[in-house]
Amino acid sequence: MVLGIETLALVIAGTAYVVYGSALSGSGGNATGSTTEGAVASGDQAFAFAISALAFGAAIALAAAAWGVFHARRWAVSLAITWQVLQAAVGAYAVTLQPVAGAVVIGLAVVGGAAAMRSTRVVEAPQDGTDDSAEHANQPAGD
Repeated sequence: MVLGIETLALVIAGTAYVVYGSALSGSGGNATGSTTEGAVASGDQAFAFAISALAFGAAIALAAAAWGVFHARRWAVSLAITWQVLQAAVGAYAVTLQPVAGAVVIGLAVVGGAAAMRSTRVVEAPQDGTDDSAEHANQPAGD
């Protein structure tokens, strides 16, 4: 659930930067409508589109993690936990600027990480009593 909300937030942020970048191109390079030097204007527009591409890329990865966690795929847990650690790092930095917002981000990271770990914690043994670890016991390391 938390991963889905975070994915939606990234899509909204990416869309906002696309709109901002489009506003820069339509107003002569400045969101207020005044003209500026072309290099500065194109730099601001390129920055806005680059940030939107990063947000959309992260949203795709996070949506995949949310899908994997929902379907109890083990590969998704590492992706989800990595995202939560990165989010906690951003929250720790944000605490110095906006303490309440930083605390909320850190709280979401802890809740999201705990939810990701809990969702795939239970691994059921095969019903026929077989254990595939015995098959791999005699193989050399690295295979």
